[in-house]
Amino acid sequence: QFRTIVTYSDGRVRDRTTQTLWSMKPSAVSSIGSSGRLSVGELLVPQDEITVAASFTEAGMTVESSIDIELVTLLTNEEFALRNLEIALSITQGLLEQLADATQREQSARAALIPLMGADTQTALAEVVNALEQGEISDEALESALQSLEQAIGILNGEIPIRDNRKRKR
Repeated sequence: QFRTIVTYSDGRVRDRTTQTLWSMKPSAVSSIGSSGRLSVGELLVPQDEITVAASFTEAGMTVESSIDIELVTLLTNEEFALRNLEIALSITQGLLEQLADATQREQSARAALIPLMGADTQTALAEVVNALEQGEISDEALESALQSLEQAIGILNGEIPIRDNRKRKR
């Protein structure tokens, strides 16, 4: 908890914490509210340094101050490493699930589009899928896949009529 205490020339002392503008650098791991309360999130490194800055203005006078603070996790290095590895594993598993979902959606979209495409586009798409599955793809195949994808999107958006598309491919 940070506070702004102002001592006036006549000896009065006042708490001006809520009238102070507070800021943090970097703000990725911590924040400070208008009440001066510092909140720190999860540290991604065992220790980090932040700067708390305060600016108070009254009667045309501004007083600014800052302080550097070293944040240190209370975990041992082993606990810290284990925690981060467990979280990394969880994030990776989530991403793999999203990737599997994206792949399934792509395959479903491809299956729905194939009847709308001309024979040449279907053949090009099959060749690209085959090349991707084998891990080998040429620039030409990639360009052809991009054109097929753009064409499919154009058909779905109604920008390319289906019959015009088939005429172009012949």
